[in-house]
Amino acid sequence: GSDFLNLVIQDIENDGIVLRKLTQTTVPLVYGQAQYDLAVDTLDVDQGRPFVTGGSPPIDLQMDVISRSMYMEIVDKTTISQPTQIYVQRETTISVFLYPTPDANWTSMTLPRVALLDTLDTAASTTGLQAKYLKTIVFGLAEMLAWAHPPLMQRAKAFQEEYASLLEVATNDDGEKGNT
Repeated sequence: GSDFLNLVIQDIENDGIVLRKLTQTTVPLVYGQAQYDLAVDTLDVDQGRPFVTGGSPPIDLQMDVISRSMYMEIVDKTTISQPTQIYVQRETTISVFLYPTPDANWTSMTLPRVALLDTLDTAASTTGLQAKYLKTIVFGLAEMLAWAHPPLMQRAKAFQEEYASLLEVATNDDGEKGNT
């Protein structure tokens, strides 16, 4: 069943829909270090107000997301203090740059990270997907299971038609498609 499920997800992604999830990631900070590379499955950092944690007792302070041009205008990027600004560099690896660089009082930063959807191979796996995608996945899985089990074969064609219809709706409604 999990193999069929992952095949359906790959089929949807082959139609240009990038299935992704939003997670909150905490990254340990290093004294004086400005650049932090994020996990390879990271697609972007959501603009949902990243924050740094530090002090005693620990406090959370929001950072302002700045553009590349604003970051490049900073003359001395080696200033060490409480980070107040973050620049997200979107290249092959997503990296973030903090300004000022953290002093010893700041222990971590927490980011809203947009990541690729994990492989769904256990009952503990969750997607966080919108209903339009979940319904499409359910009918795609139902079609594959129906073809694999003789008592259900007479319903496979109906599942196939519903899957195609839902996939078309999801594809046409998705404003953030990948390359097709």
